[in-house]
Amino acid sequence: MERIDDTGFGGIKVIQTKGSGYGVDAVLLAAFAAG
Repeated sequence: MERIDDTGFGGIKVIQTKGSGYGVDAVLLAAFAAG
């Protein structure tokens, strides 16, 4: 099963599967990549 989490940075969303999870580092990296 997957869930979609909003990062709170410019509408960027992260898709997470049941077996994996993203921490704050992934959210900060996504914000950096978005500009």
